[in-house]
Amino acid sequence: MATGSGAKRAAKDREVSLRKETEVQCGIVRLLYEDGSLSEKEYEDIVELLYAKRKRRKTEMSELSKFSSQTRVAIYNRVSTEKKVQMEALDVQVAYTRKLVEDNHLTIVDQYIEPETGTEAEHRLEYQRMIRDIKADRIDLVVVKCSDRLCRDQAEWHNFVKLHLQKKFQLYFYLDDHIYDHERDDIKYSVQAIVDAEQSKITSKKIRDIHSNRQIYATGSKALHICRPLYGWDRNVEFIDENTKRVWWTVNEKEATELRYALSLVEQGIGFYRLANIMYDRGVRSKGTTGYHKMPSVRIAANTWKKMLTSPMLHGDCILHKEVSNFYTKERVKLPQEDWIYKENVIPPIVSREYHEKIVQIIDARRFQMGCCKGLAGTYKWSNRLVCANCKKPYYRMHYKLHSEKVITWKCSEQFQRTRSTCDNMVIAEKELEKQLAAALKEKYAYLFHISSGLINDTIHTIEKALCNSDNGKKLKALETQRELLLRNKDVLFHKLMNGVISDEDFGIYKDRLEKELRELEEKIEGQKDGEKSLADQYRRLQQIRDTIENKNYNEQAILEILYGCVEVIEIHNNGDMDVTMSKELMRSKFELYSIVESDYSLFYFSFTYKKETIYDRNRKAYNEKVLELIRSEKCITIPQMAERLGNTYSYTWHSIQQLKEQGRIVYIKEKFEHSECYWEVVE
Repeated sequence: MATGSGAKRAAKDREVSLRKETEVQCGIVRLLYEDGSLSEKEYEDIVELLYAKRKRRKTEMSELSKFSSQTRVAIYNRVSTEKKVQMEALDVQVAYTRKLVEDNHLTIVDQYIEPETGTEAEHRLEYQRMIRDIKADRIDLVVVKCSDRLCRDQAEWHNFVKLHLQKKFQLYFYLDDHIYDHERDDIKYSVQAIVDAEQSKITSKKIRDIHSNRQIYATGSKALHICRPLYGWDRNVEFIDENTKRVWWTVNEKEATELRYALSLVEQGIGFYRLANIMYDRGVRSKGTTGYHKMPSVRIAANTWKKMLTSPMLHGDCILHKEVSNFYTKERVKLPQEDWIYKENVIPPIVSREYHEKIVQIIDARRFQMGCCKGLAGTYKWSNRLVCANCKKPYYRMHYKLHSEKVITWKCSEQFQRTRSTCDNMVIAEKELEKQLAAALKEKYAYLFHISSGLINDTIHTIEKALCNSDNGKKLKALETQRELLLRNKDVLFHKLMNGVISDEDFGIYKDRLEKELRELEEKIEGQKDGEKSLADQYRRLQQIRDTIENKNYNEQAILEILYGCVEVIEIHNNGDMDVTMSKELMRSKFELYSIVESDYSLFYFSFTYKKETIYDRNRKAYNEKVLELIRSEKCITIPQMAERLGNTYSYTWHSIQQLKEQGRIVYIKEKFEHSECYWEVVE
């Protein structure tokens, strides 16, 4: 089988030969018509038949003609780059493949059109959708242009071939007019996958080198390579010939006026959130984009305004080469400041350099006022204990409101004093930090969390002393003895009156005094008796407190709070690594075990990775909970039904299902092959 350029040439030769035969036949018929041997109607009918015959022969030449009309076909279309020419080629590719399959009278199940490039199959949504349909036995034949449109990596190719062998579907490359046969073609296409991957890497390096050379050596607007719309400027393109074009930028006066007005608001001391609202009320919106990644004109956020108004492009300069793309991980890697490329006068300025530098100084001068607790160093739990590993500066506490909830975060102090460009270390959410630090402490000092029941009993005994009065009976007995004594004194007083020892007036005075004391004593006795009655309730309350301590792990939380206090410093790295150093003195004073062990550095040092929860993560968690609720209410529900009811895409819902499976929160029970007999089960 011919591959690459040889296959294209062979296919083209076959088509040229067929076209030449048809043209010769048409020429002969035309000569007969001109000689008068054929009428005009006969001539037109014969020419039409010749072209129909050519079309039929061209179709019959295709390997697709071997398949029956019942064959279920999946068409996969993808471009190699996201350039405009390739995007236009995609439209042609889509139409051609569909017509090819229809001309061979095959059944099209679906056409999977990938509007973006990428070497990783996991990031191609249409490809993943096709794989799911293959696994569901919906497809008998996959039609694709060539192997590099399907997979650009040896591992991906082997995974696809493995699926091909498992599901027994056919694979057709229409560029080579070839049906894949594993026994015959395995080595050829495996080598081709390696070559494609290497070629992709070489091409990527060439593109990076071209961009780098342009950034270093080009002058003026030639140094810029911006394809997206830029607020304040218009991008102009002139095609000189098929391979050459001239690109230049001109100031959009309407947008430039709005930018100048926004700068004047900053000069007046207005913050970016208020500025964003003012500009929105003036009708200012972002520039929309066209193409496959269409974006409408929307509100410009406060952070975007900040970036726009501090960008050196406003006075005509530009900073390039701030980050590069990693070929293998596809991530953007930030470069150190010494690798940045500074270019002057690359774009028409909107304001003067002096005025713009003045505005930037105003913004820098007010950075300390943005929620920073600089004057409260040492006031909060983590003050002076969170340190940036990049610049060795402490982290400062800041806060903001999110849906009426106060969110506390910590940020490197260097970012407050200067700009984020001087230190781009991550911002830490206090609640999430304590949660992840707690897990790391439990793993490092697991033995400290094995609290004995004796310690809980001792705690309960202390609470009992505070809540209950154990001398209640003794006090009641003393009060009753005192009451008997007062009653005897009352009898003695009466006998003295009868014997004439005291006068009637003195008797009345003493009698009133004794009765008052008796009434007060009776009240005390009643109160003490009520205390005796509530003693059983108090013991029941103590049991509830014991249950609360055990069930809610208050004992565990108490140990954690002690360990939090023993943290000496946490060094924070850009990638989320946290290096925790515990205070030896505090650990020895709080935990007796550490006062008898020898000094071992590993006992007082450990690391963990801080995983930052993004808005995407929070939205995904909320969506996962909705999926669980649907499964609880209807066990036999399908993923498409879930997506429809929740008003989201199949792909997003499918990823939620996969995440819940990996977390062990749901399982799919297959009792029989019929879908109606299968169901989901939530693991509580």
